[in-house]
Amino acid sequence: MSLLAPVAASAAPVDVPLSSLVNKPPPQNGALSNGVGWSVALNPGPSSIAYGWLDYSDPSSAPFAVGSDPAWPAYYVWYPRDGNQVWNFSTPVNLSFTITDLQGGSNIGRQEGVVLPAGAMCDLSGVDPAEFSYIVDPITKIGTLAHIGPHALATPGVFYIGSVLIPCTLNNVTTLTLDGTGFDLNMQRGLHSLTAAPATLQAQFSGLPSLIKPGETVQGKLTCSNAGPGPDALNVTCDPVIASGGGSISNVQCTPPSPVGTLHDGQSIVCTFDLTAPNTSTVNMQLTGTTTADGLFATTATRSPGGMTATLWLSSIAAAVPTLNEWALVLLGLAMLGVAGVGFKRRV
Repeated sequence: MSLLAPVAASAAPVDVPLSSLVNKPPPQNGALSNGVGWSVALNPGPSSIAYGWLDYSDPSSAPFAVGSDPAWPAYYVWYPRDGNQVWNFSTPVNLSFTITDLQGGSNIGRQEGVVLPAGAMCDLSGVDPAEFSYIVDPITKIGTLAHIGPHALATPGVFYIGSVLIPCTLNNVTTLTLDGTGFDLNMQRGLHSLTAAPATLQAQFSGLPSLIKPGETVQGKLTCSNAGPGPDALNVTCDPVIASGGGSISNVQCTPPSPVGTLHDGQSIVCTFDLTAPNTSTVNMQLTGTTTADGLFATTATRSPGGMTATLWLSSIAAAVPTLNEWALVLLGLAMLGVAGVGFKRRV
C-alpha cells in the first residue's frame, strides 16, 4: 500500500474563548483545539477590576450596565491604567481580532485608542473616517488606532459610536500587546474576538515500493513541510521510524538537517533513508514519518505530541519455492516425455 496524499495537521483558525472569561480578568490561560496554547496577562498589573468578559445584555457580567443594550457588543475588558494587556501564544500564529468600545472623542476631552505591534493592520472601511483613524509609523511600523472624532453618540439615544467593531490582523507572531500609551487610561476598551491560526505541518512518504523482498534494502524519502499559507513553524523535526514488522532504517540524511529552527511557509525538510526488510518469508511492515514543531498539538491526544504522523504499510514476501509434491509432478512429467520419445523411435 502506498500513501497517495500527504497527511496534514489541521491549522484551522480557532477562537480564543473570551466569552468563557466572565469575571476572569488577567492572568488567564488555556489551549485551543488546534493545539495552540494561549495566555493573557497585564504588564505591570494587577487588574483593578474583575469584569473579564463584559456583556451589557447580561447583568452577571456587567453589574453597572443600565439595562440590556443589544447594539453594544460584548468584549474582554482592558483598562490601560492597569498596564498593557499582553497575549502570548505557544507557537507563531496568524491573528485576527476585533477591537471595540473606543469611546471618548474630542467632545469630552477623553480620547480612547490603542497602540498595536508592528505589522498589525486595521480595516476602517466600515466606520466613519471622521471618527476613527489608524496610522502606521513609516519607520517602526507600529500602528495607532484612535477615536478622533467629536461624536460620542452615533445616533443620539441609540448607541455609542465607540461600540463599533474594528477588525484587525497581525501575522506570524507569538505575542499581541494592547498598549494605551498616549490615550485616556481610565476608560475601558477591549477585544470582542481573537482568533489564532498556527502553521500547517505535513508529512509524506515517497519512493518506496509496496512490496520488498526479505533482507532487501531500498531507499525511501520522507518530506516534512510547512504547507501554508500561514506562519512559521519552530524547531521542526522530520523522522522516519519503523513502528512494527521489524527490519531497520539506516543512513537517514535530511536537507536541511533536522531539526530546523525556523521553517517558513512553503518550506520543507527532505529526508532520504535506507529501509532493510526483515529476513523472514512474509511480514507486513509499518513505517511512520513524524514532523513536530514547538508549541503545536501539545495537548491533542489523537496526534503525536507537537506534530503530525504519516503511516505507510509495506509487505515483505519471499519468492515462491516449489514444494516436494510440485517437484514430483515435474519429474513424472519429464519421465513420461522420455517414454513417449522412446516409443516413437521404435516405430521408425
